[in-house]
Formats: sequence, C-alpha cells, structure tokens
Amino acid sequence: MTIRIHADSLLATESQIPYVTSELLAAIEAGVVLRDQGPSKTVKVSLSNQNAVVRYGTNVSLGEANVLRLLSTAFAPGSVPVPRVIGTWWSSSSQDTRQTLYIVTEWVNGESLEDIWPQLQSSDKDALAARLSDILRCIRLVKPEGNPYIGAVDHLPCNDDFLRGMGPFTDMDAFIEAFKHVCRPYARGHYMRVLDRLLVRWRSYSVVLTHGDLCPDNILVCRTPDGNSWTVAAIVDWELAGWYPEHWEYVTLLNCVKWCSDWSSVAQDLLPTKYDDDFILDSKYRFYLR
Repeated sequence: MTIRIHADSLLATESQIPYVTSELLAAIEAGVVLRDQGPSKTVKVSLSNQNAVVRYGTNVSLGEANVLRLLSTAFAPGSVPVPRVIGTWWSSSSQDTRQTLYIVTEWVNGESLEDIWPQLQSSDKDALAARLSDILRCIRLVKPEGNPYIGAVDHLPCNDDFLRGMGPFTDMDAFIEAFKHVCRPYARGHYMRVLDRLLVRWRSYSVVLTHGDLCPDNILVCRTPDGNSWTVAAIVDWELAGWYPEHWEYVTLLNCVKWCSDWSSVAQDLLPTKYDDDFILDSKYRFYLR
C-alpha cells in the first residue's frame, strides 16, 4: 500500500504565513530553552495558559511543519505520533537578510528514550522496538504527490550534512552522482571504480519518506494508561526529513547510536531490511567530512 498526499491542499506555503505576534515573542522571552543549536532554538513556552514548543531560527524550514501536517493527515490519530502544529509565523531581521521562521507545536508529555532506556526492562524495550518498527513502516508508505524526487520536504535541496544544499534530484542516477561528487576528493586513484560498483544497487532502491535523525533523544516515550508498560508518545525534530533512498533511514539511525548501549543492537532491527554495506560506506565518508 502507498499513501499519496496532495501537497497543494494540505501544506502551508510561505505566502500564507502571517507575521510573528508580540504575544509569541513575549512567550519565547519568558520560556525555557530546550535546545540551542546556534542558528535555531527550541523553547518551551506558555500560550493561552497551555504549554507549547516553539522552534525558530533563520535555518528553520517550513518543511519541518509541513511534514508534521502531512503525517497527521495521512494516518488515523496515534498511528504515527508526532506533535500537532499549532501555527507558523515569519519575522524579518535588520541584521540578517534571511527571515526567521517560528514553528509552534503542542507540548507532548514524555521522556526522551535516551534518558529512560537504561532503566527499562527487556519486555519494555521489546515493546517499544516493535512500536517504532510499526511507526517507521507507516512513514515509509507516504509518497509525495506528483513526480517523485529525492530531497527535503517541499521539493527543497537535501538538508542532511552529507549532501546539504544539493538537489533536489529527479532520479536516483542524479542522487548517485551527487554522492560520488562528495566522495571524490577522498577517493584515491582508481577507488572510484569500486564506489561505482557499490552504488549500482541504489538504482533498485525505492525512495521513501525518511526522518533522518532518529536518535533516542528525538523519541519521546510515556507510560501506557494502565501504567504497566511504555509506549511512544511522539517522534520529534523533523528538520532533516525528506524523501531519500530506502537505506537512508537505516544509515542515519546507526550513525547516531552509542555502540556500548544495547540500543545500538535494537536499532539494527527496526527496519525489515538491513543495509550494512551502505552504512559502512556512508560512515567511511562521513568520517572524512567531520
């Protein structure tokens, strides 16, 4: 089964976004910073006596909000747990030619899987792994309306550090050439011939919706209503989301594990197919790019 989304009817465009309000700016000023990434910040705020989360910055993309809207619309409530988008706003800056985007989402009660994982029983870990596998299966069913492409949501260039600013690509051959372009400075002599042979298999890969940064910090979990086990409350931080070859989620997932934790073993089984050769290849060149 494939789920196709009519992007024009569901997703916001820049022209539809209002200017940031003084109420929101005041809430941010009084809020609690959850994550400071320099060009972007994530802040817990209180709006209309309710907790919410604001992610804002000059490098925050409307695609982050649109992928949340897309997933909320594509599935029954709770099937793919993501924060509900409350709204988006723009502001301009006299010090920066780029506009600042503000994305406001609901506050989700939960704890990060990173914090809670060491305390969990084996049965709880198994249940969470099964739930995450089901969520990923659903996410990978979603296809963009119209011609397929490889890149960030909203037909934007890739936002993964490996290929940042490149694309979007209309087909797999173009994506492969871009990948080779990044690798070429670090491939001595005739090593590119080896790379050519390794990348042939990508031509058989599907292009699927990908989170791109599914580290335990971006997985919020909570107790089930009966209090006897744990479940996934929300998948957050969709800034790297886009349509990528089917191996990309596996590769980026393993790139952020701590290998001394048993999570690294569980993570390898979240997708039905293991892309170990692709992971080793990707890790080799990401090391050079650090």
